[in-house]
Amino acid sequence: MGKAEDSTDRDNEANEPMAQWKENEAQDEISSKKTSERSAERAFRRRVILQTALTYGYLCHGLCTCFSGAALPDLRVRTNSNWEEISRAVVGRGIGMFFGAIGGGFLCDRFNGSLLALLALGPTLEALGSFVIPWCTVWWTLMAMFSIQGITEGLLISAASKLSFQLWGREAAAPVFATSLAFGLGAIVGPQIIEPFLGTHSHVLEPQNNNTVTATSLSLAINGSLTHEKGATAYKFAGESLYAYNQTNSNTLSNISGSYLVKRIIPNNDSQIEYAYTIGGIMSVLAAIAFLVLQYVSNRCKWNVYGDHTAIPAEPTDKKPKDSGSALQSGKCAKGDTVFGVQLLGLMLFFYIHIVGGEWALDKFMFAYITEGPLHREPFEASLMVSIFWGCYTGGRGISALISKWVKPSFILGTVVLGQLLAGILLCTEAGNNVSVFWFVNCLYGLAIGPVYPGALVWVNRYIQVSGMVLAVVLIGGSAGGFIYQWIVGIVFQLYGLDSLGYVMLVEGICITTTFVLLEITGRRHGTRFKKTPGNNNDHGRKGDDPEDVHVSMLMLSQV
Repeated sequence: MGKAEDSTDRDNEANEPMAQWKENEAQDEISSKKTSERSAERAFRRRVILQTALTYGYLCHGLCTCFSGAALPDLRVRTNSNWEEISRAVVGRGIGMFFGAIGGGFLCDRFNGSLLALLALGPTLEALGSFVIPWCTVWWTLMAMFSIQGITEGLLISAASKLSFQLWGREAAAPVFATSLAFGLGAIVGPQIIEPFLGTHSHVLEPQNNNTVTATSLSLAINGSLTHEKGATAYKFAGESLYAYNQTNSNTLSNISGSYLVKRIIPNNDSQIEYAYTIGGIMSVLAAIAFLVLQYVSNRCKWNVYGDHTAIPAEPTDKKPKDSGSALQSGKCAKGDTVFGVQLLGLMLFFYIHIVGGEWALDKFMFAYITEGPLHREPFEASLMVSIFWGCYTGGRGISALISKWVKPSFILGTVVLGQLLAGILLCTEAGNNVSVFWFVNCLYGLAIGPVYPGALVWVNRYIQVSGMVLAVVLIGGSAGGFIYQWIVGIVFQLYGLDSLGYVMLVEGICITTTFVLLEITGRRHGTRFKKTPGNNNDHGRKGDDPEDVHVSMLMLSQV
């Protein structure tokens, strides 16, 4: 009996170290888990801080960019320019954005550890442009400042997008969408900030002499339009409404000459837009300081923004490097058809020329159309209309991002393209004569233009993986479109009057509608690159697709 008790005691003594070791191991595991949780919490807070700075930077960019639309009539007066000359100035944004995005992409890859410092360069240039633009006295200096602001946009596209993906990885949809909303918010608030500082407008009647029309019989009511007796409206002189007419006539001649008094709304040289631009410049300076401080703190304190794991999965070591033509090779193009890839990219290039060109034309010239064009509205009402446009623009993009999970990209893109065509038709026919119709057209344009840029990327992602080559095509098309459309609008404004904006936008609507039909025909004849899986009878990749492609699609709908 005593021997048994001694044996039990020896066994207990032998097991005590093992039990103590297990207990210590459990405590270490709990402690390690708590440490990991605290590390993850700190990393999350740091990511939120960095993303907040990015969002604020986008807000400042939207604010400063949209100043120029409302201030364009005053800038035209300050630079003593006509519409064609001022249009040469505003195309600088497209030139700057192109080189900013290309150069920004290279710098982001070269200095990946200093993305925040590169981001600080963007708001710094934005502030420089904002401080100098109101003081420009010739159009070419104004063009240089708009180019500097375009470089800012290119840097934001490159550096901010890359940093967001590095911070959040596959969870980047919501943060990237937040930056898009911040840009829209800045565009909404911008016209309201600058409105109190805009110059006044004078209503004047200018004589138009020695104008000759040919007609068998003419009648004119005072303050009415010039018409034939058959009811056909004669062409307006200088693109303006006719208010009085003095004529000499005979019973035998059909050529009638006379002098017309044409009503014009001319901005006075009494604006104080430099104050609004200074506000935007100061906000941009604060954004630049924030990025520099965050860069310094993250380097000095060795910030770990990922916790105990990285947000971006490591690349497989045996993965073959991508070559420059990978976007058109097997695994990128559907079924590896290079000819199909070239066709699709060519159509996308043409498509983006028109969708970005139309958007920028409205951004820069809509305020002038409302105030100095056929509507003859006051600046405060025009500023409100511009803000409503950007509000609908942001709302349309947000709605599209929300419904993209259930609605096919073809349906979304087709709907907004037809919306732009309808808006162009109404702008040519009724909107110039009816303010209520213009309000509807204004909202329709915002809702339709907002989703079309990212929606087209989502659409093309069904057929070709959205790679660097595809994004380069989009960038080139968008920059060229902004350059071409803004210059064309300035020329037609100078030659035919401000009423001509509607015809430019109608041509834009026809071009994007025709191109979309060709894209659909080309894509449907070839088929998508996504494989159907059991239980997934659609072809736009909602189940069973490459997870990376699905996330790319969702993120494209939230890009600025």
